[in-house]
Amino acid sequence: MADEEISLRKQKSELADLKAGNAILEAELTEKLERLGAEISLVFDQDENRADCVMNAKALLADAAGWDRRVREYAADELLELANDWSQDMDEDGGAVEVTREQFVERMELESIEVRADGSFQFWFGDGDLFYGHSIWVSGDLENGPNDAAMEG
Repeated sequence: MADEEISLRKQKSELADLKAGNAILEAELTEKLERLGAEISLVFDQDENRADCVMNAKALLADAAGWDRRVREYAADELLELANDWSQDMDEDGGAVEVTREQFVERMELESIEVRADGSFQFWFGDGDLFYGHSIWVSGDLENGPNDAAMEG
């Protein structure tokens, strides 16, 4: 009976440690996300190793502003021409108003970041009406940076 009681106490202690660790982690990640100036979601795939996802999220968010800039600039490089094809803004003469690279970057609205155990990520943005309300995503990995971008929806 004593062995079962010790085992049960150990399980309760490990569960309490896990809950405390999750609370600390949540507070730490929330603080880093708030530095981006937006309320966004941080998403981990439930089928992946959570510890690796958390480690990669911490690495990504250690330079949150830098990654945000890199990802936005990559999206602008890849999608600006398409955005101008979709331009719904008209000037006084009835012609399309061209969106600049800076305007493209500023209009993107960060909504969520998906982080995977292998170090890959996907940033999701609202399009700021660049594509009539569609989403923009940029994927990549921590080692090589952004490597793909698209408009979706």
